[in-house]
Amino acid sequence: PGSPWMMSRFMLATSGRQGLNASKGAARTHQTFPSRPPLPGMDVDVLPTREAVPDPPPAATYVVVDAYRFSTSVLTLLAGGAPRVRPATTLAEARADADREGWVAGGEPHDEDPAFAVSNSPTRIAETDLDGRAATLYSINGAQAVDALADREVYLGTTLNARALADAVDAERVVVVAVGSDAESSP
Repeated sequence: PGSPWMMSRFMLATSGRQGLNASKGAARTHQTFPSRPPLPGMDVDVLPTREAVPDPPPAATYVVVDAYRFSTSVLTLLAGGAPRVRPATTLAEARADADREGWVAGGEPHDEDPAFAVSNSPTRIAETDLDGRAATLYSINGAQAVDALADREVYLGTTLNARALADAVDAERVVVVAVGSDAESSP
């Protein structure tokens, strides 16, 4: 809710309070391996779940990885023409955005809730015509992980943007948050 995020088609960085926005640049999809190892002196930590993020989170650059749904779905929405994607951390936020924005994707209860246009499946989202509309993405895990890091520099990571992400992240301390599911570590 109101967290600062800015997005290109291949990476996310903090900015403004308008949500995730498409920025200029050639999309680099399907490049699945980083082009370089961590920089000398770069300290990289991995947190196994979003629940492992301390409150408040220490100063660092964060990479939130929820590749199965959230990260990949955001990239798919932007690549599909959404000028902005606003993550919603609660059903109430998603429903309110459906009233304002008119287009919401999300996890359960997407199939039973008229506020949802489609599930948060990247495959289903790619089959949808966004017609240039802003989108809201409801996510229990990915959106909440990014929201918990609202005051930090945050990138979203997935196999679709791994190379561009490796090229973009240039920080002394990087924390990778493997979002997991229901407080369980990602495999």
